[in-house]
Amino acid sequence: MKKNIKIIKSDDFKYPLKTEGTKSKISIPSLTTFGFEYNNSIKSILKNKKSYYQDNKEKNLNWWDTCIRKNFIKLKSAYVHTLKNHNQYLIKNGAEPSKDRYIYRLQFDIYAETVYNVLISSKNIAFQILNIYYNLNIEENKVSAKSIKKKMTDSFIEERLVSLEEHIKSTYKIRNSFTHKFPENQKAYRADYSKKGNLEKQSTIIRNEFKPQEIMLNIDESIRFFAIFINDLKMNMKLSS
Repeated sequence: MKKNIKIIKSDDFKYPLKTEGTKSKISIPSLTTFGFEYNNSIKSILKNKKSYYQDNKEKNLNWWDTCIRKNFIKLKSAYVHTLKNHNQYLIKNGAEPSKDRYIYRLQFDIYAETVYNVLISSKNIAFQILNIYYNLNIEENKVSAKSIKKKMTDSFIEERLVSLEEHIKSTYKIRNSFTHKFPENQKAYRADYSKKGNLEKQSTIIRNEFKPQEIMLNIDESIRFFAIFINDLKMNMKLSS
């Protein structure tokens, strides 16, 4: 019996059209950096009479801000590709299995995973900025929501951290499945073996995957709430400065 084999070439993969990219950029919430400027050490210390500690603090805030700026660029780019392939996959979803449909789903999975990884990375960078700005002095590799809440004296920031962690629980679950577990975006028909005494049992784990619509909805909600979180932090920093 001859198998129905489709050969996929590099030419079959297409970038979003300009109109599609524009629509996607409109859909994504506005993500802007904290705006920490670079300061020249000589000017900062000698002219402005700032301490070495303050100069070092401002420089590190600027560098972390640069990191999150680059992440936001990656996030926006990945989001445009994710949304484009999501929409094209839905258009083809009612049709017979085809090469185009497979490509759109494959690219959606790739870019969706990128969005999750960059989003969590951006969240971690924001935590580093909180650590430095509020002089918490937590070791860089130990900065987390838990360690920040333990040392934070600003109740508003504590509340925002609790709210963020609550709202992105499902984001963590999906992202961690991509990284550490069986992916949530794939069906599972895995074999399961157990033994109790002399009794052995083998069965099949059946689990349906998250549909692209569900993942896209989670991405939209996660980015929207993260953007609110960042804006709340910036507003609070302005009030406390």
